[in-house]
Amino acid sequence: MALEPKTRKKKDTTIREIGPLLRDDAEKRLKGSRNSSSHLKEQDKEKIIHELQVHQIELEMQNEALREAHLALEESWDKYIDLYEFAPLGYITLTDKAIISEANLTCATLLGVERENLRKARFSKFVDEKDAIEWHQFFKKVLNQTEKLKHTLMLRRPDGSLFSALLEGMPIRGINGEPTVRLAISDITDIRHMVEVRSHLANIVDFSNDAIIGETLDGIITSWNAAAENIYGYTAAEVVGKPVSMLLAPGDRDELPRILAMIRVGEHIDHMETKRRTKDGRIIDISLTISPIKNDEGQILGASAIVRDITKRKLRDKTATFLTQSGYPDYGGDFFNSLARFLAENLDMDYVCIDTFEGDSLTARTVSVFNEGNIDLNVQYALKDTPCGAVVGKTICCFPRDVCQLFPNDVALQELKAESYIGTTLWGSEGKPIGLIALISRRPLLNPEPAQAVIELVATRAAGEMELRQKEEELRKSLEEKVALLSEIHHRVKNNLASFIALLSLEGSYEDSAEGKRLKRDLQNRARSMALIHETIYKTRQFSSVEMGVYLPTLIEQVAATYRSDNFIRTVVNAEGVSLDLDRSTPCGLIVNELITNAFKYAFPPSFDCRSVRQETCTIWVSFTLEDGHYLLSVRDNGVGLPETFDLATAKSLGLKLVNFLAHHQLKADVEISRKDGIEFLIRFRE
Repeated sequence: MALEPKTRKKKDTTIREIGPLLRDDAEKRLKGSRNSSSHLKEQDKEKIIHELQVHQIELEMQNEALREAHLALEESWDKYIDLYEFAPLGYITLTDKAIISEANLTCATLLGVERENLRKARFSKFVDEKDAIEWHQFFKKVLNQTEKLKHTLMLRRPDGSLFSALLEGMPIRGINGEPTVRLAISDITDIRHMVEVRSHLANIVDFSNDAIIGETLDGIITSWNAAAENIYGYTAAEVVGKPVSMLLAPGDRDELPRILAMIRVGEHIDHMETKRRTKDGRIIDISLTISPIKNDEGQILGASAIVRDITKRKLRDKTATFLTQSGYPDYGGDFFNSLARFLAENLDMDYVCIDTFEGDSLTARTVSVFNEGNIDLNVQYALKDTPCGAVVGKTICCFPRDVCQLFPNDVALQELKAESYIGTTLWGSEGKPIGLIALISRRPLLNPEPAQAVIELVATRAAGEMELRQKEEELRKSLEEKVALLSEIHHRVKNNLASFIALLSLEGSYEDSAEGKRLKRDLQNRARSMALIHETIYKTRQFSSVEMGVYLPTLIEQVAATYRSDNFIRTVVNAEGVSLDLDRSTPCGLIVNELITNAFKYAFPPSFDCRSVRQETCTIWVSFTLEDGHYLLSVRDNGVGLPETFDLATAKSLGLKLVNFLAHHQLKADVEISRKDGIEFLIRFRE
C-alpha cells in the first residue's frame, strides 16, 4: 500500500522521539526503587553503581544501533516508495468486483487520469469495448487461480486514445482475508508495432516472387525463402549451410569469387544478368542483385541476394526478335521451317511439327517437321488417337509425362520414344481451327510455362502465315483451273456445235408444220441443255465442275416452259451439294432433257387423271446423288407409264436412242427401268 508524504513524515518523527520517552519512563521507575535500596552496604552500592554504569553504556550502544537501524529502514522505505510509485509498470489493486482500490503513479499516467480519480472506479471503464468480454473472462480466471496469469488487451484513456497493454494478474488476500487481485500493466504498443513490422517484413520475404537468399562472406547459404525454392527446386533444408556455388551454371565458376570479393569491400551488384542451374539440371536466366549486410558498427557480416527468374522474359524477347525478322520477302527462308527449328532449339525439344488441317479437321498434313536437326515435309496422318487430335480446338494442350502410355495407338510417338507433349491450335480469321503446332520431347516436361508462353506468342503469326499460304494455294489452283478452262473452251464449243449439226442431220429438214415445229422445239431444248452448262459454270465460278443443284433446276424449268398444257404438272428436283466434272455434265444434262421432254409429252395425256389413278398431283421427280463412290441419276413420273415390252436398247424414238447412247458410251453407266406407279429411269455411274 502506498503512503502519502505527510503520513510518512509523521511516522519518521515518531520514530526519532522513542529514545527520550524511554528515558522518562526509566527515571520514574528509579525513584520508586530508592527506598528499597537504603539498607544496602556501601560495598554493595558501589557494585550496583558499577553494574548500572556498564548497563547504561550497553543501553546507549543498543540505542545507537537501534537508531542506525531505523535510519536504514527509513532509507529503504523511501526507496521502496520511489520504486513503487515511479516503476516502469503500472501497479494496481482490485477488489473481487474489479473495483480499483490502489494504484501507483505510473498506472495513473498510463490510464491518463489523476490517481485520486482511479480509486473506487471500475477497471472495465478503461477496457476497449471490443475486449470487454475477454477482460471479464481473464479477471474471473485470475480470481480462481493461484498462479500468475497474463493477457493482452486494448485499453482506452478518457481522451479516447488506445494503447495495447499486457496485464499480469495474480490473486492475494487482503488484511481482512478478502479476495483481491494485483495487476501489473505494461504498455506494449511499441513492442507490438515492432513485432508487426518484423512479421510484415518476414511475409514480404516469404511471399516475394523473387528469391531472397542470405549468404556468408565465404558464400555459405544462411537463409532461403519460398520463391527460391520455386525457382531452383531445392528446399531450405537441402541448401542452408551449403555453398552457393552449387547453383552456378557450368562455365560460370569464376563468377562467384569476383562477387564475394566485391561484397567484402562493401560494393553492391545491381541487376546483373547471368545463368544458374536448378535442381533438375535446367539452366535458367536470372537477374541478380546483391547487397552487403552490416551490423550497427558498419561491419560487413554477409550478403543478401535477390534473384529474379528472367527465363520467360528472355525467351519472349528472343521470340519477338525471331518473329520480327522471319518470313518476310527479304528473309530468304521458309517461315515454317525456320519456326520449327527455332522452337526445337530454344525450348530444347526433340521433335516439332507444324500441321494444317484437311477436310473436316480429322486429317492433318505437315507443313514443316523438325526431327533431330532435319526438316521433313508433306506427311499426311489421321488425328484420331493422337495427342494432336486432343489439341484441336484448345488454346494449350499439355501432357508433361507418359504421353506414349496415354496414346498407345500413335505409332509415331512410340517410334520417337516420346515422354512429353505440348501443343496449340492455330485459328483462322473466321474463328475455325486451321492447323496446329506440336512440341515433343523424350524427357518429362517439368516446367511447361516457358514453352507455353512461346507457342502462344508465335501461334497468331503462324496462323496468319498458314492462312495466307492456304489462300495462295487456292489462288494458284483457281488460276490453273482458269487456264485449263480457257484452253478447253474452243474444244467444247466446237464439239457442241458438231453435236448440234449431227442432230440436225439425224432429224432431217423441218418445215412450218406441226411436226416441224416439234422438231425445232426439241432441237432448241437440246441446245439449251448444252448452253446451260456454260451458264452454270459462269454463275458458280467453279470452272472445273458443274454444281448440279444449280444446273438441273434451271434446265427442268426451261423444258417445262416449252410444254404448257391444261394439266398442272409439278416438278421436284433434288441435287443439292453434288458437283460433276465438265466431261460428264453435258451428256448428263442431255439425258435429263430427253427424259423430261418425254414425260411432258407422253406421261400425262388428257385422258389420264393423276388424282383418281395415283391419288396425287401429276409430278416429275429428278434426283442426282453421290453414294458409295457412285453417282445416281433418277428421272421419275407418276403418269401412264410404258408397256411391259418396252426396251431402251430397241427403242425407235431418237430421244431414247440418244439417252441409251449417252448413258452407255459417254457415262459408262448402268441403266435400270422401274414401272411402279409410272416410270422411273435409274442411271448409275462411277464417281
